Amino acid sequence: MGKAPPNNDAEDRRKVFVRVRPASLAPLIPRYEAMGKAYMALAKEYGDNELRLICEYLEKTSEVTERELANLITANRSRAGKSEV
Repeated sequence: MGKAPPNNDAEDRRKVFVRVRPASLAPLIPRYEAMGKAYMALAKEYGDNELRLICEYLEKTSEVTERELANLITANRSRAGKSEV
């Protein structure tokens, strides 16, 4: 593998954007193809309305997880700050 060409942010020199060369993904396709086919076979067992409901549920659980993790991080930082006093 070669180095990625620099692609820096003109506004913020600390940022570096990384681009994936499509050709570099080619060796990975066979490794993940079976998984993709298995997921598609599973999805075919459900109707459109069922899949919509599943997607809605997963989106909401993701939102809940994000919110609750943020609450835990905030609480931990508060506790850590109090112990330093």
